[in-house]
Amino acid sequence: MSIEPSIPLPLDPPPPPEADEKRLWIGNIDSRLTEYHLLKIVQKYGKIKKFDFLFHKSGALKGQPRGYSFVTYETREQAENALAALNGKQALGKNLVVRWAHTAPSESFTGMKKPTVLSKTPEETKQTKNPTSQIMAIEAKLKAMKDQREKELEMCLSATRVCTVEPVLINKSDIQVPRKVRNAPYNLHEKKQQKCYRR
Repeated sequence: MSIEPSIPLPLDPPPPPEADEKRLWIGNIDSRLTEYHLLKIVQKYGKIKKFDFLFHKSGALKGQPRGYSFVTYETREQAENALAALNGKQALGKNLVVRWAHTAPSESFTGMKKPTVLSKTPEETKQTKNPTSQIMAIEAKLKAMKDQREKELEMCLSATRVCTVEPVLINKSDIQVPRKVRNAPYNLHEKKQQKCYRR
């Protein structure tokens, strides 16, 4: 079995520029405004081709709305009508902000520094193809792990003070606890309390 470097799959092609002419970004959405209610609001201005209501995927706010969404209409005229009508409209105490949606330019992503991939060099791949070298590497790693475990055990035992003179576990029957002897009977004490409260 040979290990060949994997070829990355091509990404989805970017959407055509005409899609941006019909796509709106709606921001400053109140967190109490649900996806259903916002959908009903934007449906008044035309037939919707695509509706994206974004939620937090992780973190403390997971599952809560992000505060913005995207709407794509069938025609540009419908999108323009929605832009004119919804921009500045108040929904649950907040004014909606509606703008034309912009796709992120692909040049900005190519300029970013890519993280280094931790992969094996060609020399390392040649060494790993040999089964005996693989076995030797695994045995060396197991030995190192065993040595490390023994060192940790020795450190743990030297840190704890174990007295070998006295037994660690003691039976309760071996321990003699001095018993308290009661001088007066139980009911004598009760009679004194009753006398104090009588008139």
